[in-house]
Amino acid sequence: MTNEATKTENGTAVGGSDLEAVVMPLAVTVAESGDVEREHHDGFDFPGGYDFTTVNNFVHHQDTAFEELQWMCLGMATEIGKLRKRLDTAKAAMERSEGPFYEGMKALNGEEA
Repeated sequence: MTNEATKTENGTAVGGSDLEAVVMPLAVTVAESGDVEREHHDGFDFPGGYDFTTVNNFVHHQDTAFEELQWMCLGMATEIGKLRKRLDTAKAAMERSEGPFYEGMKALNGEEA
């Protein structure tokens, strides 16, 4: 990725030979530990990550608006969907490569083969 980019008013970076359009946070809130707690995009706040502590702090923060909770839930649902697809792909690959072993593991877990 090249470093030649121009940040526009809405936080989108454009320019550079291989940089199409990258959305960058306009501002972040950082905890004492150095972890990003909140990202601020286009007037809305988002949690800095999806670990329990960060999300819990975001949900219970006095300045968190209902719409921001909706955005967070939709973002988490999207991430969960991506993870499920990756898990399904990994399971399918494992079944193809180690069929008999995988069937034995399913039997140990109480699943039907």
